Amino acid sequence: MSKSTIYPIRRMMSIAACTLLIMTLSACDTQPGNKTTGESEAATASAPITKIEILQHSEKKETLAGSTYRTVHVQVQNNGSNLEDYVEIKATWFDKDGKIVGTGMGNTTNLASNAKRVIDVQGMDVDNAARYELEIATTPFQ
Repeated sequence: MSKSTIYPIRRMMSIAACTLLIMTLSACDTQPGNKTTGESEAATASAPITKIEILQHSEKKETLAGSTYRTVHVQVQNNGSNLEDYVEIKATWFDKDGKIVGTGMGNTTNLASNAKRVIDVQGMDVDNAARYELEIATTPFQ
């Protein structure tokens, strides 16, 4: 066989191998804690259950230099039997039509069992917000 025949065959085989590798990797779930529809109850039951509870929250709004800053003071409690290394509260602010107008985040570390703590969630340049929602996470970037 001549070189002009071998190189296109090698190239086609390389493309096929790369395509197969990409398809295989895309089928894997590499994010811990992600749940797919087909997961069994046993797999779900073995996942750690977080017992962080939001006890109360209140919002403070300030305007400085034409920008609106919002702080939500969130009191949380660890109702679990173990220390929580990391607790994060995410806030999403919505306007009267339900459109997102801002987000914010606050966190704490080393929250002992049965301990309470106030976490301040701050949002910058949050104008026209009619309401907010809070979400709890116990791992960073969740």
